[in-house]
Amino acid sequence: MPATAASCGKQVVTLAGVNFERVGGLLVRKIVHGDQQAWFYINPTKRHINAHIKLNGRKLTGDIAGNAVAGDDGFSVSVPPADIACVVTEG
Repeated sequence: MPATAASCGKQVVTLAGVNFERVGGLLVRKIVHGDQQAWFYINPTKRHINAHIKLNGRKLTGDIAGNAVAGDDGFSVSVPPADIACVVTEG
């Protein structure tokens, strides 16, 4: 069966280390480079979205957009409509 452009595109970004997920209404994209990861939370909606993300043993080392709040077991992020948040993790 021939590959579609969409399936080829998904293979390319997966090989580049980009993972696809969702947290609540947020689209999640992760770029992996060695022990570090950049986690992007994209709000494609017309409403404000708040989410709590568990770190699962990783360490929050950066908050690029300034809208994440660290907690005991992870962090909370607040993303306005049609906006993005980005954090950096290690571990």
